[in-house]
Amino acid sequence: LLWIFSPWRPTFSFRFHPLLELLPFSSKLLFTSLFTHINNNIFSALLGRFYTIQQAGYYSQGSKWTTMGYSTIFGMINSVGQPVFREASEDRQRLQNIFRKLMRFTAFVSFPAMLGLAIVSQELIVISITEKWLPCVPVMQILCVWGAFMPISTLYSNLMNSIGRPNVYMWNTIALGIFQLLCVWGSYPYGLNIMLIVYTAANIFWLLIWHYFAHKYIGISLLNTLKDIAPYLIISVAVMTFTYWVAGYVKNIYLSLLAKIALAASLYIFLMWSLKSTVFRESLQYLFKKKTIQ
Repeated sequence: LLWIFSPWRPTFSFRFHPLLELLPFSSKLLFTSLFTHINNNIFSALLGRFYTIQQAGYYSQGSKWTTMGYSTIFGMINSVGQPVFREASEDRQRLQNIFRKLMRFTAFVSFPAMLGLAIVSQELIVISITEKWLPCVPVMQILCVWGAFMPISTLYSNLMNSIGRPNVYMWNTIALGIFQLLCVWGSYPYGLNIMLIVYTAANIFWLLIWHYFAHKYIGISLLNTLKDIAPYLIISVAVMTFTYWVAGYVKNIYLSLLAKIALAASLYIFLMWSLKSTVFRESLQYLFKKKTIQ
């Protein structure tokens, strides 16, 4: 159908000059991507060497569920952040405003989603892959904490690429990968869960390194960033803690899952509405406007 209705036809003429112009930028992204994949495989290999097959299996299952959770948020932020940053890259004040707004939205979505996934991890594991996989629940819960901060790291990396600093993105990613492996090497004798806690803490700590470059190139202050994300983090932790405690009295696993989801969502929405969260109200306006247009 495209061939019939589109007037364009492919030819065999090529111009390599545009590709050569992109090479300095794209080569850094390619190298960073290759390093990330190699680093992830080394991490998996180290787990297999340090721990038993059963423990490696528990990690694999816990990581799979966590990845499914944060990859959705990751994809959403990744597809929006970089084009918007690029458009505003020439106006420093506008870029700061856009970055802070996206940071608030990321925190608004990521913290309740991933911490909520952590509190329903036991029910999800038992319902989906039976009770024999219960030891992977703590693994999943620890990784969910890391997953809650992962989209924020993505936001920083998108910012660096959008303002023409792929070298910062490349070297920072490489340094983080080496730091992760060193943390894993130093903490693995204390057990899988301790090692994952150290791994998660290392990734959260590295956000300060990302922020250093954001401050250097566009002037974003650490205090403003903390003001943007702290309310959503505090509210999410409070809501999930209360939900986990209340739903703990429900013994039926299916009812427990439904109760946790319903209670956590209701409380979070109620608090966002009561505290007059700008991000929450703008999200509602967008959703209802989109629904009306459709």
